[in-house]
Amino acid sequence: MFISSVLTAVCVAPGVASAGRSQSTDAPMKILHATMTMPARPGAMSLFYPKWIPGEHMPSGPIANLTGLHVFADGQELAWRRDFVEMNAFAITVPAGAKTLSAKYDYVVPTSGMVDNAWPGLPAYKAGLSNGMRIVAVNGRRFSSDELKRALTASSTTTAPLELIVENGSYFSVVKIDYRGGLRYPHLERVPGKDDVLAQIAAPRVR
Repeated sequence: MFISSVLTAVCVAPGVASAGRSQSTDAPMKILHATMTMPARPGAMSLFYPKWIPGEHMPSGPIANLTGLHVFADGQELAWRRDFVEMNAFAITVPAGAKTLSAKYDYVVPTSGMVDNAWPGLPAYKAGLSNGMRIVAVNGRRFSSDELKRALTASSTTTAPLELIVENGSYFSVVKIDYRGGLRYPHLERVPGKDDVLAQIAAPRVR
C-alpha cells in the first residue's frame, strides 16, 4: 500500500535490450538476488540503476538497497566504478570480443518502517503520511512488517481507522488512515477490449 515491501530493480544500459531473473531463496533474510543479461558492446559502458519510478514525483529509486554488484563479460568478472556525479550509474569497460554482459546483484528489502512510496491521492497520503517518515507503531503496537500486515488485514472488517505513530526528523505524530481495503499486493489487470500485450511479450520466440 504505502510501504514498498519489494521493488524489483534492474541494471540496464540505455539502448541495449536485456533480460533478467530473480531469486527469493534468501527472502526470509530480506535479501533478493537478481541477474541481468544483455548483449555486450566493447568499450566504455555505464549501467544504470532505476532512478525514476513510475508513479513517483522524485528520483526515489532505492539505490541504497543495492548491494553485492558483480559484472561479468562472457563469465569474466569486470571492475566497475561508481560515477562521480550520477549516483545511480556504474562505469565499466567491456573487453574486445565479449558477446554477453551480465550483472549480478542483491536487493535488501527495507524492514525499518521507512516510508518511501506514499503516492498522492491514496489514503495514506491523504492522511498526512509522506516519504521520509518512519513508522514506529501500528495501532498502539511496536512496528514490524507482520504487525502492519495484521492491521491491514483487519482493516476490511472494522470501522476504526488505521492508526500509526510516525517519526519525522525529531518530531513524532499520530496519523489516522481511513482505509478499509484489507491486505493488498500490486498486480496487473487486463484492460477489457485491449490486446493482451503481456502475453505477446512472454510468448516463446523462434530464431
